[in-house]
Amino acid sequence: MFEAAVAKLREAGATVEEREWDELDSANWSTINTILSSEASLIFGDLVERYPDRTSDHLKLAVKDGKGHSAFAYLGAKAIQEKLRSALSGQMSGFDAILTVPAFGEAPEGLGYTGDAEYCAPWTLIGAPAVTLPAGFGKKGLPLGIQAVGAYRQDYRLLRAAKWIEGVLGFDPGLPKIASAK
Repeated sequence: MFEAAVAKLREAGATVEEREWDELDSANWSTINTILSSEASLIFGDLVERYPDRTSDHLKLAVKDGKGHSAFAYLGAKAIQEKLRSALSGQMSGFDAILTVPAFGEAPEGLGYTGDAEYCAPWTLIGAPAVTLPAGFGKKGLPLGIQAVGAYRQDYRLLRAAKWIEGVLGFDPGLPKIASAK
């Protein structure tokens, strides 16, 4: 599906260049989780303490982990975040967007797990704008997408590119199938 979408974009006049983003490919989960849990601890710590029966186990764990990080660890993670953010802006010079898949495939079954965040985590870490556009269906009939990512604070530019990409792909999912009531 991704390759077909890229082919359509090329046919429409886009210059698509395959690149490796080594620093982001190895986006440090430790860095992401240090920032996430430290900030969760500060923002949600009081809420979890006051309403433990109304907060998820995931949030409780994030708050607990965040309280365990030192200021030095948090500031070190923020420095890595800024370094990655600056590097991406330079590497994107001359490009409108990065195209990537937003997930490993179709969403997992059920509501207990939303899937692996590996393809979205680097962009979240550096605060880059990202938008996922519908591009097809997987083997189970669930939607698949193509993700466009822009440089930090270049949201408008990314949205313009995403609008063009969406028009070129011309994906029409049709009407949803409604199961008959039994």
